[in-house]
Amino acid sequence: MSEFRHYFPYLQEQTEVYLDSAATSQRLQASLDAMQSYYVEQNANVHRGQYLSAQVATKNYEDARQTIADFVGAASAENVVFTSGATEAINLVASGLQKEHVKGDTLLICGSEHHANLLPWQRFAKRFNLRLKVITLEPKGGFSNDSVVKTLDAITSDVAVLAFAHVSNVLGNIYPIEEICKKAQNCNALTMIDGTQAAAHLSINLTHIGCDFYAISGHKMYAGTGIGALVINTEFLDKLMPTKWGGEMIRSVSWEDCTLQSGPLKFEAGTPNIAGAIGMAAAATFLHQNLAEIQKHEQSVYHYLYQQLQRFVNAGQIELYGNYLPSISIVPITFTDIHHGDAASYLASKNIALRAGHHCAMPLMQDLKITGCLRVSIACYTSVDDIDAFIAALDELFAENTSKDIVDISATSSAESSGESSGESSGERTVINLADHSAELSACSYIEIQLSQANDWNSKHRLLLLHSKLLPVLSSDKRNEHSEISGCESRVWIAKTQDGKLRGFSDSKIVRGIMTILLEKQATLSDNMVGRFDFIEYLINLGLHTFFSEGRRDGIAHMIQRIKHLRVN
Repeated sequence: MSEFRHYFPYLQEQTEVYLDSAATSQRLQASLDAMQSYYVEQNANVHRGQYLSAQVATKNYEDARQTIADFVGAASAENVVFTSGATEAINLVASGLQKEHVKGDTLLICGSEHHANLLPWQRFAKRFNLRLKVITLEPKGGFSNDSVVKTLDAITSDVAVLAFAHVSNVLGNIYPIEEICKKAQNCNALTMIDGTQAAAHLSINLTHIGCDFYAISGHKMYAGTGIGALVINTEFLDKLMPTKWGGEMIRSVSWEDCTLQSGPLKFEAGTPNIAGAIGMAAAATFLHQNLAEIQKHEQSVYHYLYQQLQRFVNAGQIELYGNYLPSISIVPITFTDIHHGDAASYLASKNIALRAGHHCAMPLMQDLKITGCLRVSIACYTSVDDIDAFIAALDELFAENTSKDIVDISATSSAESSGESSGESSGERTVINLADHSAELSACSYIEIQLSQANDWNSKHRLLLLHSKLLPVLSSDKRNEHSEISGCESRVWIAKTQDGKLRGFSDSKIVRGIMTILLEKQATLSDNMVGRFDFIEYLINLGLHTFFSEGRRDGIAHMIQRIKHLRVN
């Protein structure tokens, strides 16, 4: 058991094995206490009141700024701007830089960037007519000594801005940003470093790193959501334009113009997240005091996880991506015969909390030639017991995936009549021929009954996987850009065949199961009814809404739109 676990109240009440700290960390009790203390004992606005509670709140808020400055090795507290998170911090820089700050014609970016450190720079490049150049990684996401040389060679006097994560949120790679920033500085290129994943795991010293801008986010380092910080090089405190205008960020205002505050207040229009900043400072203090032991513990658990996963790698069941070392404790995994989304759903049924998908790094997934991955991410509270539970669940997942299930469903299903299987080969087909069930029950009505009688998530999950075997499969030669549907966190195709039947396919069993239910339901409706029928509400009434991630929800809506379109055209 981790010696740090008792500092996190959420983990005292949960049976869930939490391995998704790269998405958001659990909250430190000291951070929660600091926020609660502000709201209960000194709730007042900052920088504005003469009365005691306002003075106390202002002091604690500005003390928090100093704590964050010390935590990241900033030159001064004056260089720290509180934001709503790293995303706002990066957008502030990309929107606040002006034409006179742009010296070159190229924007250089790392190939593993989170969308938050890509999309603002895409817009920036278009605004200033810059060429966006990407430092590509090795085929499986590694960043070797050769990659370092390639990156340094790419930093020339043509580079206006370099945007780089300190640590990849997908791969866990730790990048040599001090060396990279030194070369950029020599070439007069501006540097934006995303430190979101670094803050809870690495010692940060911005005086040594020498970047122009560095962003961190509270909820990745055991503090609350909606709070982060941008550290701005002193040179740009005056040069960078604010992106929010309003109260507090001005010295004087007339009907015609205004004079801005100096320092960080210039960028903090409106009432800031005072409690969030104080709570973030408490988390930073905890990390500063315990970092050496945290790193030792996390690396021990990470090495143990990596060793345990080698059995599945050697069996050809999974592939791992990114650097083994140097890396923080993140391991991205793809499966040979299982969709990563299906794996995440199965693991969730075993109380293993993991995230699967593109992890807000779609271009990276495209470069790696994968649609997404399962990501295991470790924090100071993660234990070897957590890893053992995850590995045991993986064993069960692979055992179940190779078992030959007989689907308990009506013999009148569309899969039988299609003469095709839901797999890529006839050898994957499960024979379905149940004389035990009434002939008047359609496959659609039977699954409705079964799902309505399934009272828990696991039962519905099992039914959905079994029902996926009944999908009337679209042949591989019909799966093309015209029949493909986006947004399901998996590859999905639906088309009408020459016999007028709708058929589809997905590399995710969960999506295949949902698609089967949609296709079976539409077959029971007239053309006029299909256009008016609320398929989303239908799926919700069947209790399947728990399988809709936010990313998958759009894809399911697109599937429904395609089905309706094909029925009437």
